[in-house]
This record gives sequence, C-alpha cells and structure tokens, in this order.
Amino acid sequence: MSLISIIVPLYNKEHCIEKTICSVLNQTYKKYELVIVDDGSTDNSASVVKSFQDKRIRYIYKNNEGPSSARNLGVKNALGQWIVFLDADDLLLPHTLEVFCQLINEHPNINCFCSNFLVKANGKNTPFTHFYKKGIVKDAFKSWVFHRFMPRAGAAIFN
Repeated sequence: MSLISIIVPLYNKEHCIEKTICSVLNQTYKKYELVIVDDGSTDNSASVVKSFQDKRIRYIYKNNEGPSSARNLGVKNALGQWIVFLDADDLLLPHTLEVFCQLINEHPNINCFCSNFLVKANGKNTPFTHFYKKGIVKDAFKSWVFHRFMPRAGAAIFN
C-alpha cells in the first residue's frame, strides 16, 4: 500500500487541532503524512501544531483565502497517492486508514471509497451510513449527482 496524505485546512482552531492531530497519530496504519495548511490563523494554532515532533507532520502557512484554497494547496504539496481530507475540528477513529487500505487492496481498480461516520448532536454520537454499505464508490461524480455519495471530511479517500 502506498502513502496516504491527510490534508487538514486550519484556521483559528487552536482549541481543537491538538485532538485532531492526536486522532491521526493514533492510527493503526502508519504509512501516512499529515499536511496541515494554516490558512492565515490569528490565534495560537501554529504553536499547537509545531509542538508535535513527528516527521510525518508537515505544516504549511498561507494567507487567508478559505478552506478550499487551503485544501488545494495541501493536495499540491501532498506526496501520497491517496488523499483524505480532514477538518481541523474532526477526529479519525483509530482504524480509519487501515479500513481504507483494506478496501484499496481488495478493489485496486476503484479510485474512491467512503466510510460511515459519527455526527455529534445534542451531546450524543449518531452514526451516519452512506448509500454504499461496503464503501466502494465506482463512479464518484455520478453518485454525487444522484445524491448517493456526499464526500465528508475524514470519511472518504480519493486516488
């Protein structure tokens, strides 16, 4: 399995970015890079990120242009063949990357996979299940157009 690049756009999330980074560092699958693109934060987000001493973490600073611009810069600088987008206030469950790798190995001709995820509402975690129960998205564009697949940060991987 090749390298996975996890792209995190960051803007003023000093209060939660540490937990997000820890959720990535706690993955059972270890062949990844974490590319954090700071989109002009004005708080101490940069200090929190730089406090981690892990060579898989790359920090990039840019002027504020919004999360899409930050994600695009992250992809441009990514070294991995596979991309996972993760928001700075989201968490990955410990086996997320391992499950994606299993799907990739079992279905080498598929370029996009999705997973279930938990949504926290009213203090309670509620599971969300995609239309694609096994996570295999054969035609991501068509699936998106027909509202069967809505890529969610941390719950999809793209080649």
